[in-house]
Amino acid sequence: PLQPNATWIFIAGRQGAFDAVHIVSKTHIRFVQVTAGGSHTFKLNILDSLMTSLALQGRTWSHLEFMVIRPSDDRRCFSLQTAQGRLQNYKRFDNEPWHRQDYRDNVQYGTLDWD
Repeated sequence: PLQPNATWIFIAGRQGAFDAVHIVSKTHIRFVQVTAGGSHTFKLNILDSLMTSLALQGRTWSHLEFMVIRPSDDRRCFSLQTAQGRLQNYKRFDNEPWHRQDYRDNVQYGTLDWD
């Protein structure tokens, strides 16, 4: 069963969308990408497919967030590329709708010591 505050870490293969999924609550889900690369592209079509599959099993969330975590000592310029696909019918954690033109406005950023 899915439990709030459980974290799933996907490490097998290159699925191209995220590294971890954090079930924050019964209504909020967060997708996390940890990268030391100079850029990243979210494949929203993969996320949309996942969310649709889970909804068919009766597991739905109304709020969705992306978080990118980078090394704290990496001073290189980082860019998010144009997304592949689209997400609709979700709200951000601040209750704003997700149907904006540029998903990059919706991403939260954090840093982590790699030591």
